[in-house]
Amino acid sequence: MAAATDKNRQAIAAGRVEILLADVTSLPFPEGHFALATAFQTHFHWEDFPAALREIQRVLAPGGRLLLACERAKVKYYMADFLDSSYGEAFFQSRGFVLCRQELGQQWYWVLLERPA
Repeated sequence: MAAATDKNRQAIAAGRVEILLADVTSLPFPEGHFALATAFQTHFHWEDFPAALREIQRVLAPGGRLLLACERAKVKYYMADFLDSSYGEAFFQSRGFVLCRQELGQQWYWVLLERPA
């Protein structure tokens, strides 16, 4: 952990990494800015999950991908509907994403989504 902290500190000091605090429903980036967005252990805390997905989709480039991942226990507690893979697929597709892959393992749930080109 200390080595990762030092490496991150060096990357920030060198200008290779910038840390921003922003509301996920109002990101300070232009449309189509990113090829990849990730959310690990955070998305179940977003107040308005559909609005957050719309905003992430806005800042993803066409063909850009979003990876969401969290512990299965957190899905069970915060987002139990997603334990049914058909629910997750329909939910994300109804919000304009292409579902690339969805995994509900013993310990982790993750989904890889794509903004259509």
